[in-house]
Amino acid sequence: MQYSRAMHPATRRFAFLLLVGTLLGGAAAAPVPAAVTQAHDRYDGCIHWGGEPSGDPVRAAQIARALRELKCDRLKRDVLRLKRKYAKNPAALAALDDMDLTGF
Repeated sequence: MQYSRAMHPATRRFAFLLLVGTLLGGAAAAPVPAAVTQAHDRYDGCIHWGGEPSGDPVRAAQIARALRELKCDRLKRDVLRLKRKYAKNPAALAALDDMDLTGF
């Protein structure tokens, strides 16, 4: 049996934005800052771990630790701070707007 993990739609769009920025060589669009990429990685991790079932107490502890290490409880605040910081960078804003922070 082959394992296949579907890519989250926000991750696909983010990868597309990075590809377009790379292909354009940054001439038409400013590159996505590392802090924005890191926030997007945190978002992906929070989505992954937040959706894990936790019937087993050991697994529940692993999930809680991962969510704590990713600082998922601060993600929304951090993204808002990054939006202010990179307000003049369209690529950064597009990547940040790509995250659905409704549940955070």
